[in-house]
Amino acid sequence: MTPENGFPFLSVTIAALRGPADNVQHTHFECVVVGEEAKDLVRQLMPAVEADFKVLVGFHLSDLQAETFIFKNGDRAGTTGISLKSRLLRFQWIKVEGQPFPAPTAETHNAVA
Repeated sequence: MTPENGFPFLSVTIAALRGPADNVQHTHFECVVVGEEAKDLVRQLMPAVEADFKVLVGFHLSDLQAETFIFKNGDRAGTTGISLKSRLLRFQWIKVEGQPFPAPTAETHNAVA
């Protein structure tokens, strides 16, 4: 994103899953991506997200802030909501359609084994 006044930045929305498997709920985080490796991975994952693939990640955030806003449309129009904003530092793990991303190479697998 390139703001009118300021420097370009990369941002993502993470919908974190919480609760039991039969009643999963989501908490959304609006994140500015700050870690260099995280930026690279986000760019690599963009085609999978745009293709509506299931992308699951473990992640590290920092500087969590809550901001209030007023819903403008829908059933909650006129009521107050809360937006959670943070900085995305890094990913712990990534899966695309249930498969590790990036796919482990034979070298990586042998080094870990």
